[in-house]
Amino acid sequence: LIVRAAACWPERIALTFGERHLGYADVQAQMQCCAAGLLAVGLTYGARVAVFLEKRIEAVVASFAVPAAGGVLVPVNPLLKATQVAHVLQDAQAEVLVTSAVRLAALMPLLADCAALRYVVLCDDVVPSTLQNLPAGLGLHTWLEVLAHQPGALPTRLETDVAVIFYTSGSTGKPKGVV
Repeated sequence: LIVRAAACWPERIALTFGERHLGYADVQAQMQCCAAGLLAVGLTYGARVAVFLEKRIEAVVASFAVPAAGGVLVPVNPLLKATQVAHVLQDAQAEVLVTSAVRLAALMPLLADCAALRYVVLCDDVVPSTLQNLPAGLGLHTWLEVLAHQPGALPTRLETDVAVIFYTSGSTGKPKGVV
């Protein structure tokens, strides 16, 4: 969708966040760089990528970049509590978490229980010193590091591939994933 929109209306505003505006061509460029960056840091075909962010540009870009890179998007409701988010990460077997420093700090005590989690992409300009002590084996990359990669060839997707796993709100129990 983004590639087609960028071809048709490259300068038309696609996203607005505060005073920041991005055209479709800008969103496409960021999406392609993000997909290349995810692949460069080790995203494998079919790996689950949880996006736990409030409404912001990075959330939209990641939502398009993850499937473009061959991953499975797992959008996490930004209103969930840390224990619910940890359940989603565990249940989806998320290997990557895209989030902010504040949200990551709330999850820190629970990350060791997320066995499949391999690395975190932090969407902040500076990594707080309190986040330097991630569980062993868990890598940390910044959004700018991921976006710094040059776009390249992306995996071919099939129409039968899983693109997204949505989770229910968990109002009557633990959230459940829907492919």
